[in-house]
Amino acid sequence: QFMWNDGSGNYRNATQGNPANAPVYEAAALNGMGALKFAGDDTLDLGPAVTGVKTIFAVFRQTAGPVQTKIFGGDAITTAANGNIALQREGGAGLIDSSVTTVTYHVVTYEATAGAYALFVDGADKGGNTDPQALGDLTKVGNNAPSIIAEVVAYDRVLSTLARQKIEGYLAHKWGLDNQLPV
Repeated sequence: QFMWNDGSGNYRNATQGNPANAPVYEAAALNGMGALKFAGDDTLDLGPAVTGVKTIFAVFRQTAGPVQTKIFGGDAITTAANGNIALQREGGAGLIDSSVTTVTYHVVTYEATAGAYALFVDGADKGGNTDPQALGDLTKVGNNAPSIIAEVVAYDRVLSTLARQKIEGYLAHKWGLDNQLPV
């Protein structure tokens, strides 16, 4: 069984019991550090599902596409069919399209709570939308989306602007993407 351990200590590990559908670990994928490479049929299951998530930080890039994906499963659309980073609840209000391509690594922040959605890429505000419902449970990592995922951090609340910026800055510096942050 393949397992990506939950670093929070909450034991929400992402697993795959079938080796044929497990991602491949790349030791020096980004900034000399390892990341997981997902092919089109690769996914990790979150068991139990992660409920009540309102903010997700992710460092990733797609390796094939363009394709609309839900890299966290559930109903959170995370990339648009045109190959841009995006946010929408499946069946919900209009898509927030960042106009930023997924073919290179970015620090992406998805904020979604009942009534307010927002998308940030490399610390820059890429728009918002309203939706009466919050995101459903997160059930996957990778979710059959051809991509390389370096890190994912999730919170059960929308963070203050300063807290969001600090985490974006931390992730950007850690993964060597700080040159993409706004001045």
